[in-house]
Amino acid sequence: MVNKLTRSIMEHNLPPIFTTENIKPLEPDDNARYGQMKRALASGDIIKLKRGVYTLSGIFRKGIVNEYILANQFNTDSYISLETAFTKHNNFYYNNIYVLSLLQAS
Repeated sequence: MVNKLTRSIMEHNLPPIFTTENIKPLEPDDNARYGQMKRALASGDIIKLKRGVYTLSGIFRKGIVNEYILANQFNTDSYISLETAFTKHNNFYYNNIYVLSLLQAS
């Protein structure tokens, strides 16, 4: 049987990695939400990644968890370098030089 909170997360299409802030609108009562989360964690429906950051178990998740989004959840100051982005999409060649300039609008 699927936990009420797990079912609600799937129905509302929360991101693959979600926080306690994401699920507050699904269950406004703190005590009920805590109890449902505790039961979902115990049954394995929800997996705790770190304090306040969770993901659905693989059988409930609609897709794979992106490794870069996951890394950003653990270190919110992180970013994806251009080299990583270009390499991931097979657009980075070491014999070519790419120049990118970003200007902040004033």
